[in-house]
Amino acid sequence: MADRIERYRSSQALLEGLQAFLTEEGEGLTHVNYRVLLKDGSETPWFFNARLQYGMEGWQVLSLESGQVFWAGPLADIAAFKIRPYYRARCIGFKNILFSLLPPEEAE
Repeated sequence: MADRIERYRSSQALLEGLQAFLTEEGEGLTHVNYRVLLKDGSETPWFFNARLQYGMEGWQVLSLESGQVFWAGPLADIAAFKIRPYYRARCIGFKNILFSLLPPEEAE
C-alpha cells in the first residue's frame, strides 16, 4: 500500500519524476529504500539504504554502503518504483511513495 502515488505517462517521465523528488528532498534525506515493480507483475524485495543509477545493465539499485548491485534491468521492464524516504530530524507525511506508470488506456 502506498501513502502517496505519483503517476506518469511514460517510463522516462516516471524516472524524471522520481529523480526530481530525490533532488528536491536532497539534503534532508538520510537514506531511501527501494522496491521495483515490474511490468510482468512481479516485484523485488525491499532494498535498504540504496540509490538508483544508470549502468551497463540498464537501471540499477545499488547499496549506498558497499556499491553492490541489488537489482538491474531495462527501463522498459519497470512499471513502478516504490520508495521509503528517511529524513534527518523531520517527520515525514508519507511512509511509502509510489512512482508509477499510468494504465495504458490512460497514458494515451
